[in-house]
Amino acid sequence: MDFRMQVWKRRLTKVAGATLVAGLLAAAPGVPPPDVQRAAFRMLDGFEIQLFASELEGVINPIQLRFDPAGRLWVACSVTYPQPVPGVPADDRIVVLEDRDGDGRADRSTVFADGLQIPTGIELGDGGVYVGAATELLHLRDTNGDGRADERRVLLSGFGTGDSHQTLNSFTWGPCSELLMSQGLHANSRVETPWGIAELRQAGVWRLWPRTLRLEAFWDGAMGAHNPFGNVFDRWGQPLVFAGNGHGVYHLTQAMIPTRHFLEQKSLWNQGRKFGGGDFVENAVWPGTFQGEVVTGGYLHNSVERFRVTEDGATFRVERLPPLVETTDTSFRVVDVRFGPDGALYLCDWANPVIGHYQASFRDPDRDKTHGRIWRVQPKRPAGTPPARRDLSAGTVSELLDLLGSPDRWTRQMAARVLAGRPQSAVLEALGHRLDEDATPPPDEHQLFEWIGVMAGFGPVPPPLLDRLAGATRFEARAFAARVAGLSAAHRAAEDSGADLKPYLERLTRLVADAHPRVRLEAVVACAQVPDARAIEVAALAADAAMEPAIEYAFTQCVQALKPWWRPALERGELTLGGVPARLTALARADRSADTVANAAGRLRRIAEVALEDSTREELLQTVADAGGPNELVVLLSPRTFNRGAVPDPELHAVWLERLAVVSKNREVRPPGDLGALLEPLLRSQAVGVRCGALRLAGLWQVDSHRDALERAALAEALPEERQAAADGLAELGDPASLRLLTRLAASDPEPEVRARAVAALVRRDADAAAGFAASAWSGPVTPDAVRTVLLAFLQQRDAVASLTRALNATAPSRNAAVAALELMASSGRRDPELAAVFERATGPGVPLSAWTETDRTTLAAEVRTSGDRVRGAEIFRWPALGCTACHSVDGTPGLIGPNLGALGTSQSVEFVLSALLEPQKEVKEGFVAHEITTRRGETYQGYLRGETPGEVAILDHLSGGMIRLHPDQIQSRRQLGSLMPEGLLDGLSRNEIRDLVAYLSQLGRP
Repeated sequence: MDFRMQVWKRRLTKVAGATLVAGLLAAAPGVPPPDVQRAAFRMLDGFEIQLFASELEGVINPIQLRFDPAGRLWVACSVTYPQPVPGVPADDRIVVLEDRDGDGRADRSTVFADGLQIPTGIELGDGGVYVGAATELLHLRDTNGDGRADERRVLLSGFGTGDSHQTLNSFTWGPCSELLMSQGLHANSRVETPWGIAELRQAGVWRLWPRTLRLEAFWDGAMGAHNPFGNVFDRWGQPLVFAGNGHGVYHLTQAMIPTRHFLEQKSLWNQGRKFGGGDFVENAVWPGTFQGEVVTGGYLHNSVERFRVTEDGATFRVERLPPLVETTDTSFRVVDVRFGPDGALYLCDWANPVIGHYQASFRDPDRDKTHGRIWRVQPKRPAGTPPARRDLSAGTVSELLDLLGSPDRWTRQMAARVLAGRPQSAVLEALGHRLDEDATPPPDEHQLFEWIGVMAGFGPVPPPLLDRLAGATRFEARAFAARVAGLSAAHRAAEDSGADLKPYLERLTRLVADAHPRVRLEAVVACAQVPDARAIEVAALAADAAMEPAIEYAFTQCVQALKPWWRPALERGELTLGGVPARLTALARADRSADTVANAAGRLRRIAEVALEDSTREELLQTVADAGGPNELVVLLSPRTFNRGAVPDPELHAVWLERLAVVSKNREVRPPGDLGALLEPLLRSQAVGVRCGALRLAGLWQVDSHRDALERAALAEALPEERQAAADGLAELGDPASLRLLTRLAASDPEPEVRARAVAALVRRDADAAAGFAASAWSGPVTPDAVRTVLLAFLQQRDAVASLTRALNATAPSRNAAVAALELMASSGRRDPELAAVFERATGPGVPLSAWTETDRTTLAAEVRTSGDRVRGAEIFRWPALGCTACHSVDGTPGLIGPNLGALGTSQSVEFVLSALLEPQKEVKEGFVAHEITTRRGETYQGYLRGETPGEVAILDHLSGGMIRLHPDQIQSRRQLGSLMPEGLLDGLSRNEIRDLVAYLSQLGRP
């Protein structure tokens, strides 16, 4: 029996015991034989696909693949996923495949290592292979040449394993011989290194320097993709990250700053698709029109995706192209892709119709444990010939340095890997000759980029050598010079705390003022690597030009990362930023600490003497509102703060008075001194918006001297918005006289808007009375806006919903009122079952889904398959009363509240979809776990946390749609809710309507 059959028989024996090999070799249900699978592929015109290896070569459930310098393909395989069986040792493997005769099919298979536990990341290097397996980063080597690992070292441990497909994964070498690795949302890591503890909470990206074992974390706390599962560097070393959870494609550069300051990064492209792995087209075999494209595995949509990446200022623009491969076979799950030495694209096919573990049990018997595929894709008519086959590991240092100038990406990558493993002295000596100013022929700028990258892998690059790269005509080379300057400074500082970093800062000073925004971006990121107060002075030079969003992001994180160095200098009066207003504004906006906020407020106080651009004023105002103390908030009351020239802008002032009321309430902070005197001129303003803001603040700040002004505004023949503001102020005052007047407005005011606002204002003070007024109003003609105004107040106030339910049970709402209420509850994710039942009785009878038996579910699932009307289901999905479109997207754009459903049918069964509608809390998708915060005022906010510091908790409240920032002392209680999709949402639908809705959802994403 040949080796392939021996491997397969051994694997089958472990999986199925004494079952006959012949029987087990038959295709399992759901995983077609390779020839059937291949026949179902829809290939991009001009391309063909063939099977390179399968389970017959020992490839079972492959996760990641990598080539070595000899052209062999290494594959990490796991039958243990998603969870080890208690008492059964894990026996996952790394298989090495060779195509010795060059026919495009593996003809030799070797098990390099076994006994591993879910190896989700591998990369070749330093004489062996780096492996991420469970909590450990391993390095495996074959020291005796028999093709099997006999040395196994644990380099680092403590990586998180909260979710088995989010453990350490997606290993990729960078241009400076750094190893990038990822982890997902439920992996919380605390890793002991020779340099101290390295932590990464939730999803993020690691950068490891293997020679020193320095480990750095980016995106701490899931600032970016919640399951990054594909890291790839472009031709000039710019990193892109592909998300495995539907968050799209990211440009990582601006986030490569180690800091825990949470700042969410936006993706370049996000249409709900999920990816695994990635590689760039850069070889002679593929046609010229494809060069520079990036290819990735679209495992959820059973496809191989293509993207065009084009320059866009500091970052990129990403455009999805027609897929390279598509199929209706739901077992085709490409989780990684790599180009080989022959110019063909190799696909790592997990080969399993069951994926993930939110959707199916860990022990689901339909999980395939016996199949796996490696596919090979190439043009039918190759555009050129790939480099001659050779083992690059045998090349001399000089030959390898020459190969770094190859137009072939694979050749350059492998040459760099071999050089990284050679003796440092030999490589640096050869590089010294190549980089001599008099050397001939001189290197082109890309070759210079490659050589400097190799040098940076061994340690700090001397500043004079960086000058050559910094003086390049290509901006990409100058950008890399900035990166290496920062990394070199960081390496020097780590090795010697007293090292002179000034030479690197001098180079960055020039680069941060470069004409191209990409260079400025890299320079700001580089400054964040330099532990020196002067680094923030250099980074702030970027504010002298327009700061694109990517640069703004990087500068904010740079400010936060360097605060231990620049803050003492600021306190000593040594940090001046040259006195340049744009730099001072940028620092205040990025920092928001007491000192920088005071600076922002001071500049606003001088606005009558010093003209500010509108954008600068907006930034300073936001800084003061978000983080200002009592003394700083005063500037928001002054009309001259909002001058345009010498004339105040009352409309702008009104906007900020409204914001001041919100932040003052949420952070429990107010200006000092005589508040009545501060508000007096605002109450006499000719602008109604300013008067409204002052009325609300008078009540919020309990300014008793302005009680008469509130009462007059509430009762006078004023504009409705001014009377509504007075109602809000009276509610905040809360004394008996104010509540009597508020009750009068709620009961009988002739203006419907004022009456509704008064009822809403009364909710916090007297929920029972407010509920009685609401029920009375809703029993007759009422506008949807009036219903939403009042209902929102009840839903946001703890314990008030019960009062409203009792009142509506006594006085039933009209159908129009009930429809408006249900729409608000559905779109916001707030749905109290008892209150919803009252409204549903008014809109028509329904069948509570919670009353369905298992037989009911099984019968309905069968009906979905046989008679479900997908077109009708799509119409139901768009019904406003359900609020589906308010939360979810199905067209590739991100969902507003819930996850994108565009590929639901490619990964979920009819039964799962139905179960998710019946029990939305049973399986909550990663990244969509909501929280509820209740303040000491009794207000309740529900939504997703968007950052937390010792001084602030930010939550995106989906009822109001606003970002709520609370001081921790304001919070009485907080809890995790799970999904914002409420149970009983479909109780008002008929059985046929539910059938059609499920039919529509369960087909989403299918070709």
